[in-house]
Amino acid sequence: MNVDYDIDPALVAEFVDESLDFLSEMDGLFVQLEESSGEISIIESIFRPIHSIKGNSSFFGYMQIKNLAHEMETLLDLLRKEQLSISAPLIDILLEGVDNLKSILLRCRASEEEVLDEAAFEDLITRVKAQAHGEGGGVDQMLAKIAEKLEEAKATVSTDTESTAAAIEAALAIINESINAADAVEEAPSDGRDVWPAPVREIMKLISESTSEAGDAVLGHLRSLTEFTEDASLKSEIDEMVDIFVTFMDSVGYDDLLKDITREKIEEFNGLHLWIVEEEDEEVPEANEAPEPSQKLVDSKAPEKAATEPQKTMRVPEASIDTFLAFVGELLVVGDMFGHLHKRVEESSNDWDLLTSFRVANDTFAGLSDQLQASIMSIRKVSMNILLQKVPRLVRDIAATAGKEIKVEIIGAEIDVDKSLMDLLDAPLTHMVRNAADHGVENPEDRLAKGKPAEGTIVISVEERENNIHLTVKDDGAGLNLDAIKNKAVSLELLSPGQELTNDDIVNLIFSSGVSTAEAVTDVSGRGVGMDVVRRMIEEAGGSISVKTETGAGSSFNLALPMSVTTQIMQGFLVESGGQSFVLPMSKVHETVVVNEDEITTVPGENRCINRHDKIVPLISLRNALGITDTNGNGAAQNKGIVISVESQDGIFGLQVDDVLGVQKVVLHEINGLETTYNAISGGALMGDGSVILFLDVDQLSRAREFVEYA
Repeated sequence: MNVDYDIDPALVAEFVDESLDFLSEMDGLFVQLEESSGEISIIESIFRPIHSIKGNSSFFGYMQIKNLAHEMETLLDLLRKEQLSISAPLIDILLEGVDNLKSILLRCRASEEEVLDEAAFEDLITRVKAQAHGEGGGVDQMLAKIAEKLEEAKATVSTDTESTAAAIEAALAIINESINAADAVEEAPSDGRDVWPAPVREIMKLISESTSEAGDAVLGHLRSLTEFTEDASLKSEIDEMVDIFVTFMDSVGYDDLLKDITREKIEEFNGLHLWIVEEEDEEVPEANEAPEPSQKLVDSKAPEKAATEPQKTMRVPEASIDTFLAFVGELLVVGDMFGHLHKRVEESSNDWDLLTSFRVANDTFAGLSDQLQASIMSIRKVSMNILLQKVPRLVRDIAATAGKEIKVEIIGAEIDVDKSLMDLLDAPLTHMVRNAADHGVENPEDRLAKGKPAEGTIVISVEERENNIHLTVKDDGAGLNLDAIKNKAVSLELLSPGQELTNDDIVNLIFSSGVSTAEAVTDVSGRGVGMDVVRRMIEEAGGSISVKTETGAGSSFNLALPMSVTTQIMQGFLVESGGQSFVLPMSKVHETVVVNEDEITTVPGENRCINRHDKIVPLISLRNALGITDTNGNGAAQNKGIVISVESQDGIFGLQVDDVLGVQKVVLHEINGLETTYNAISGGALMGDGSVILFLDVDQLSRAREFVEYA
């Protein structure tokens, strides 16, 4: 940092986090801007954050951030003034600038140098500046090159072609006149002082005079600026600037850095064209007097802003919220304890007034606990748009490299999900979108040959179903090459040559390490890694992934995850087997039936199944799957014929148990070091009576089948 005093690290962290939040929206906005060919509202949505980052970076001494943001702001200003046209190279350089700003900010957060490669950074600045004058480096530079060529031609013209030489001479004169005129325009002052409010003019004058005693006067004029705008957002920025100015004055004083910050902020305010100015020149009021503005707006085309004050926010460490949520989970256990205690009091007391009061207190506690849980879960929720907005940029870059035409449709971006899901879904989403764009969607020529439109489509959709979030990535490409997948699996010795497999079995092979059907290794895909990692990440978080594909029509990948992957509070279905209690996720339970022995069919291989709703449902005995023996040591004791229809990622199966204990809200906790058959225990929950109940992983349990699956 280029400052000779210390700045609170908490302020730096807040600046970095806020700036990264701003920039996280940029990728999608730039893609929209390119598709809309310069929609002014989109340009404004990009301009304001860049503009804010530029101004705030000076306060912290991050001058490289300031310089890059300033040049990007210049480009954006030319776009919104329609002095520059949207083009792919322009969008490319702005996106590269955003990427660099993100990288620099992350280094700032780690207290590292802003820029590691000065030459590369300066090259970026030069290329951004060049775009401001057109892709070729500016009209004046283009004219200069033409003039240079004409000079060369003039030198080669023979003396007997005086008319040609004269024509060249005349052309040179016109070109040089144009260059000089362009230079004069560029050097002419264009700050628009004639439409600045009087306090703004006075502030700029005081700053230019560089008197160290002018700080109080500048502060007074700053405070009066809110009277010269009707825009609530600008008023908020002015108040923020006043706070910064006061803090700086109290800690450092009115020094050159504060003057630079103030000047830049004022220039930013002027660039927004939201001032109200006097009808005619008036005497500049004293610094502590509030000037009387007229009602003439500088820019009548400025977009109307809502007059409401922006909602205040507070940054809270995610770990603090997780800790709070964990305590809320413990409250549910306490509520369960009260429930058990209430039953004991009912059994031992005839004091109905006491029992009634106890029940009311217990119900009130349970209700407040539920409200507290809902409240803290809502605090943890963020919009899926934060994650999905990067997809258009990702697809744009891949399509440009591969020479493809791909449009992106996003459904459900407004849905709010737990912050933990955002972190978990980031890598899988990126991987699946890259696969879909890189070797899912075909080249335009191939699509046209198949009777498809040249432009492919990738649809990203998010929806809530019961207690799960479903994320789907679907493309209308060629679909998975099942033969290539099978051949690859054989070459990796995952299959035996000639082994018969269903299409679903072949599709599931893509989750095996090393299986890839990409024709060539690229920066995007084709190395045979990824989908196995995606599946492992999702399953470790208690979710599942499924794939559907149709040759020539495309593929669809669906991820399903519980609402929260931190403290999991959910409705549990309690069962008993062999004298031990277990809990199933209520969202996985379809129905509970009592089955007579004669309704169970033994199929070849001594496998057992039942017929439910005209479908063959395989059975799993919980006793046998987990190797449970009851209290008398009899592991083969017969159950009561109770079968629970459970849904797993491999399909529906029937789970045979001894008894059903009921439905109850439970808090799932991780249990380390517990080894069970098939890894079917995913954790445990503390009950109100002090016992621990084990949580069954139905997906792992379904793999305990000792039968042949039937369609």
